Amino acid sequence: MSGKERGLFRIILKNFIASFKPTQHKLIGEDYYGTKYYEIENPRSRRKNSPRYFVPVNKDDNTQEVPVEWEAWLRYRRKDPPSEEEIRQNYQLQMIKKRNAAELETKHFMRSIKIMVKIIR
Repeated sequence: MSGKERGLFRIILKNFIASFKPTQHKLIGEDYYGTKYYEIENPRSRRKNSPRYFVPVNKDDNTQEVPVEWEAWLRYRRKDPPSEEEIRQNYQLQMIKKRNAAELETKHFMRSIKIMVKIIR
């Protein structure tokens, strides 16, 4: 019984001492908003996944959007961070969708004006 207690005490002491050693925060990438993404490398840790986090450009703005590909990486849904090519392609696709949505909204608005004009006449 005392062997287990000593082993537990040794683990606690080892982890306590290791907590004072510095950890490395490795910059993994940056998105098109300028947000930087980091991973904490700690070889002494028993954790399966290294902690991941991001630092927004405007630190006071908590409502900033996180791109889908980075969100998946932060939540461990994907193993590797998104590549520059993938980020660029997704951004271009996002801009195309926004433009198409604006065109559809304009078409719908013009159609409703035509209907209102017909009703008035």
